[in-house]
Amino acid sequence: MMINIDSIYTKITSFVDKEYIDPISNIKDDKVYIFSGKKDTTVMQAVDKKGEEMYKHFGAQVRTEYTLNAAHT
Repeated sequence: MMINIDSIYTKITSFVDKEYIDPISNIKDDKVYIFSGKKDTTVMQAVDKKGEEMYKHFGAQVRTEYTLNAAHT
C-alpha cells in the first residue's frame, strides 16, 4: 500500500484555503495519541504511522502505541 503524504499535505492546504476546514495552525502543540494493535486487520499500522507523520509535520505532540497484540478497537 502506498500513501503519498505530500499529496495529502497539498489537499489539506487546499481545503484550508477554501475554508472547508479550520487552519492547520490549530493543530500545533495539540496532544495526539495514536493506538494501533499489531493484530488489527481493519486499519493497517502503516496508515496509522502516516497519520503520526502528518500530525508531527503540523506540529502536534504525538504519542503512539504500536506494540500491543490487539485487534481493531
